[in-house]
Amino acid sequence: YAYAVLLTQAGWPVPAAIVMAIALPALIGALVAYFGSEFDEERFAVATLAFNVLIVNIMVNWAELTRGADGISQIPRISFLGYGSSRPEFLTVCVVVAVVVYVFLQRLTTSGFGTLLRARGLERHVVEALGASVIWLRVKAVALGGGIAGVAGTLLAMHSGYIAPQMFELHLSILLLAMVVM
Repeated sequence: YAYAVLLTQAGWPVPAAIVMAIALPALIGALVAYFGSEFDEERFAVATLAFNVLIVNIMVNWAELTRGADGISQIPRISFLGYGSSRPEFLTVCVVVAVVVYVFLQRLTTSGFGTLLRARGLERHVVEALGASVIWLRVKAVALGGGIAGVAGTLLAMHSGYIAPQMFELHLSILLLAMVVM
């Protein structure tokens, strides 16, 4: 949504809209994680689902910005270095982006941050014993996930040329959460 609004309604240049479409969900994710830092994992998951419902309702009701339930259409297709104007080329762009994100995350897992995330998966006290803040670890991890979701959302808007609140309703979030759990 950030990409679509900034590009079609605010008139931002494409590179700036892409950067903001990645940074904004990262910032929102960091804020949600910070304010939900006292929740255990299950309550935090439910809180994020509730936040999703809130955001979808805002998108539906803030019609001046988001065009409400009608959504935003005619989002222009963008080419990257001459690629992306056709479907096979756009698929190539998506595969390249997916590989870059995968390699980044693989390298991250072997870093000190990745070690702390794995330790957090075992026990909160282990992370604290290593001298790290569990709250800031969660904030950074959720912000990173938000930024990656911003990349995916930007690619979705570029590909479909249309974005609407119905695309992000609760049933989809529950389905995605169930996929992660399974």
